[in-house]
Amino acid sequence: MPTTGPMGIIVNLSNLVYLTSILVVVGLMAQRYRRQTPEQRKRSRWLLIAVVTLILGDTVHIVAYAHRTFSSVETVALHWGGYPVSWLGVGSFATSFTLTFFYLFALLYRQERTGHPWTWLEWLVVAALAVRVVLLFFPQNNWGGPAPAWRIYRNIPFAFAGFVLAGMFLKAGEKWLTVAGWSVIVSFTCYLGTVLFVDRYPIAGMLMLPKMAAYVVTVVSFYKAEF
Repeated sequence: MPTTGPMGIIVNLSNLVYLTSILVVVGLMAQRYRRQTPEQRKRSRWLLIAVVTLILGDTVHIVAYAHRTFSSVETVALHWGGYPVSWLGVGSFATSFTLTFFYLFALLYRQERTGHPWTWLEWLVVAALAVRVVLLFFPQNNWGGPAPAWRIYRNIPFAFAGFVLAGMFLKAGEKWLTVAGWSVIVSFTCYLGTVLFVDRYPIAGMLMLPKMAAYVVTVVSFYKAEF
């Protein structure tokens, strides 16, 4: 849950730096994209779409987090399967949803760039991401409150897809895709540390800060690799 006081300010400032950094890279991507040849755009479009998708969900989540932190008001946005869902819950759902598609588009880019044929492994990643999307819509996720079991359920296929895709980037043997692969591994490691331990050790929530930094590195790596 959001924190108040100095810690809340630190987290929100970190969110603002993260959001600004990604928006700057998106702007640079869009600028360079317009100058690319049709052949280059065929593959680079997937990275541009991926990062735009990422920032859309994160913006909703960050704005909702800031509102909850500074107003101390948990406003109910809607009811979902009998569960009240706050605006912060809507933000959490939004970023979870768009992150899933971020990795799908990153996979499509990898396939386009490397020319690697679609095998059972690539389709397994797609299936895992599809399962993740379906799980997000279950009201038992209780987006307005705690749901430790479902938080784990929905992240099992997500983590599988993320780590496999990171391995694919590393296997590509290209400098910036290798950097992206390692940053994805770092981001998922931090994220899973939060998911698994935050209820028992609230300080584990601070792992989300290096997770955000890892996402910035991933996005910059995508920019350097293609734009």
